[in-house]
Amino acid sequence: MTTEDAFCLDSEFSTTRLVVDSPQQSGQSSVSQFESRLFLPKIDGRQGEGGLRYQGYFKCGTPQKPLFTIITTVFNGSLHLERSIQSVINQQYDNIEYIVVDGGSSDGSVEIIKKYEHAIDLWVSERDAGIYDAMNKGVSLSSGDMISFINSDDWLEPDCLKHVAKHYDEKVDYVAGSINVIPGKGKKKARVSPVSIPAKLSSLKGMPFPHPALFVNRRVFSEIGLFDKRFRIAGDLEFVYRMLHAGFQGSHHEKVLANFRLEGVSNRFSSGNETRKVERMYGLPVLTAYYRQFHRIVRRVLKRITPPFQ
Repeated sequence: MTTEDAFCLDSEFSTTRLVVDSPQQSGQSSVSQFESRLFLPKIDGRQGEGGLRYQGYFKCGTPQKPLFTIITTVFNGSLHLERSIQSVINQQYDNIEYIVVDGGSSDGSVEIIKKYEHAIDLWVSERDAGIYDAMNKGVSLSSGDMISFINSDDWLEPDCLKHVAKHYDEKVDYVAGSINVIPGKGKKKARVSPVSIPAKLSSLKGMPFPHPALFVNRRVFSEIGLFDKRFRIAGDLEFVYRMLHAGFQGSHHEKVLANFRLEGVSNRFSSGNETRKVERMYGLPVLTAYYRQFHRIVRRVLKRITPPFQ
């Protein structure tokens, strides 16, 4: 696709300023570890589906204007979903593909999605096998040069994709930025930035990148596959470890790209068991893994019982 092939459908939204009227090749290798598709196969019990793709509008990247696919997964997340959607469709960057995968919500989330389907490339609502199954569906439906996830509790900074686009290169495997962590009432927000990757990867401690501010080249998914659905909480951590152990490298940035609300499943105590399992999978000695888990539990308990700073 060239810039002459694209046209503006609606100048109001970042997701409708550059569209094409026919599906484009994604550039996926013939040896890709996942199947790319325009639509999900029909299944019984699907609550609904829609978006620009069903109206015959598609997206494609160019060397001058790479395509970013943003995927939102949601299940009964109506409280914050609208802010998440607005943070994507109101970006200061024009070539965005937006996919929303709902797990069969019953709280009004689907009605919110339908409200914005004129600015969403594709949405689907159906039961899934957990968050990583939903994320895998989104990747399989994507066309973007770079892929990222912003879940229904979180939101992007307005200039997020504009900043990432400045640092995009076909040879860059990922771009990682910083996030604001929004805690519970009475707590101060904190900033989390990417850490330097050690030469000995087994010495990594937990997630090195804030996942809402991580943008991964499509090539990485093609070569190492999708998220491991056996995990319920730490599938994103396992994917990042797998990516780094495969030798992929990227650029790290201090700039805040997204906001993470500290209310999701990753904040549960049970996440420590899966984190330990991932660390063991990628070379951490068993005693060290248990020590780290104990240390994380102690820190989390202290945070919960310590009065908020006034």
